Amino acid sequence: MRRRRERDDRSSESPLQREPSCRSSESPLQREPSCRLKAVLRTDFRERRSAGGLAGVFSHLSPLASHLCAVAVFVFLLASTLARAQSSTPREETWVTNGTVRAIVRTTDTVYIGGAFTYVGPCTGSGVPLDATTGLPLATFPKVNGPVSACIADGSGGWYIGGEFTQVGGVARNRIAHILADGSVDLSWNPNANNSVQALAVSGTTVYAGGGFTSIGGQTRNSIAALDAATGNATAWNPNAVRSICALARGYSR
Repeated sequence: MRRRRERDDRSSESPLQREPSCRSSESPLQREPSCRLKAVLRTDFRERRSAGGLAGVFSHLSPLASHLCAVAVFVFLLASTLARAQSSTPREETWVTNGTVRAIVRTTDTVYIGGAFTYVGPCTGSGVPLDATTGLPLATFPKVNGPVSACIADGSGGWYIGGEFTQVGGVARNRIAHILADGSVDLSWNPNANNSVQALAVSGTTVYAGGGFTSIGGQTRNSIAALDAATGNATAWNPNAVRSICALARGYSR
């Protein structure tokens, strides 16, 4: 009977009365650290923040709670800084696959990958000239970050290329570019097509481009344009095609 009476007496107590360390009659700063932290956060957070910012909140917490909050803020800021510092540009020395990678696991000194590929090798970019004897890619050619659909010699050891890329050798070039004989990107030639370039032809001092663009060489040109080989500007020639151009051929007089 005595045990039943004790249980009945305890059940009639309020939740705060059952916890001696968190009694409501005590002020927030008189309670135990865990209860004090809860009380401050629940009752005084908005007032203390409006009065003194985060410093106002920290100054009223216990030393342990204050340190923990400060560490949490520091870790959050550090993680945000590291996330912003990550580059979206792949490292050139990292090898790539010829298909999809679906799983990656890293150990201390090894990275294991799995997926739907049959080859893993150095990243060459999307357009690469090959040595006629060895079949190996020429190291001096700049890496292209997107599909190359057309390529034609410039007559001086360099190349004009067209496709759906946006960078060549780390230089911004939208879908058309001129690569000089030494492998560098021609910085003075930038027609800046607004859509794909699928075909190229060179005749004298003119580069003809065909594709799905509507603007190139600083002018409105629908799918086909003639570009100055020295400046990249569009010439006055404007056939105004109604559909995309996928092939160009240079004519020869007899």
